[in-house]
Amino acid sequence: MLLVLDNAEHLLDGVNLFSEIIESAPRIQILTTSREALNLRGEWLFEVKGLPLPRSAEDAEFEKNSAVTLFLQRAYQAKIGFKLKDEDRAAILRICKMVEGIPLAIELSAVWTRTLSCHEIASEIEKSLDFLSMNVRDIPERHRSLRAVFDHSWKLLSDDERLFLMKLSVFQGGFTRDMVDQVTETGLSSLLALISKSLIQRSGEKRYGLHEMVRQYAFAHLSLTDEIKHAYSAHLRAFVHLAETIEPELTRGSQSRWLMYMETEYDNFRTALNWAFESGDIESTLRLTGALWRFWYMRSRLMEGTQWLEKTLQAASATAPAVLRGKVLN
Repeated sequence: MLLVLDNAEHLLDGVNLFSEIIESAPRIQILTTSREALNLRGEWLFEVKGLPLPRSAEDAEFEKNSAVTLFLQRAYQAKIGFKLKDEDRAAILRICKMVEGIPLAIELSAVWTRTLSCHEIASEIEKSLDFLSMNVRDIPERHRSLRAVFDHSWKLLSDDERLFLMKLSVFQGGFTRDMVDQVTETGLSSLLALISKSLIQRSGEKRYGLHEMVRQYAFAHLSLTDEIKHAYSAHLRAFVHLAETIEPELTRGSQSRWLMYMETEYDNFRTALNWAFESGDIESTLRLTGALWRFWYMRSRLMEGTQWLEKTLQAASATAPAVLRGKVLN
């Protein structure tokens, strides 16, 4: 017999029943979905990811891609006469990438073709998580919006886990374990707990990340607390230190490896710079732009680098540390 159970994460206090069933009746197989691992000895884990995405909007198989097919099916259903135009392809790909192929999010996006263009839908998703909702009577409330889905997972977290997730939301483009330690001052156990609960994804051997929709949700909670200043300031300190550590390596034989690493972290460097300006931390601004100049030069980001350097000099007064200001001028 195959016993199928959906959404078992709220039944964790009673999951020993599963072990008892299998011990008593070994020929029974249990298949269950859960946002959190059950942590049973006989458990085999299979991570369910979003639908695969097309390589590009010009892909010959674009309309046959699973994520695009689902979007188009729901769009045709929502708006009789909807037709896929060439200018829609890039916007649909953008939508599917932003929601990382999550079927519910794709469906919630496609419903809006009734009133908005695909380009407008993509722009609205970038602005707010609350945009992804619909008022359909014949599905459970928890599936009528992406926020409702995340609210369910949020309630299952402890206070410490919520705070940890909120602090992680200041990262852009992922993070390493070392950076997590510096920014959140939290140990490995918290990281593992949220990986187990499917809220943190492991994207490489030493790299982790949040689904963008999860990041937006956690950041909205962080924005309502005083912790946002502490989190951003810790993030800034960590990336100033990282930039200054890497800078001398860019003149040595391992420069290509470090340049690739800085490229991976570049969204975080930008975030740190923006916070340095916003918070008025001129010394950190001088240190960070002074350490990044060689990266901008070697990666041909000359226009962007020049803009950051000029903006830094405009913000720095005559009382700013002369050595730091001199380096930026140079």
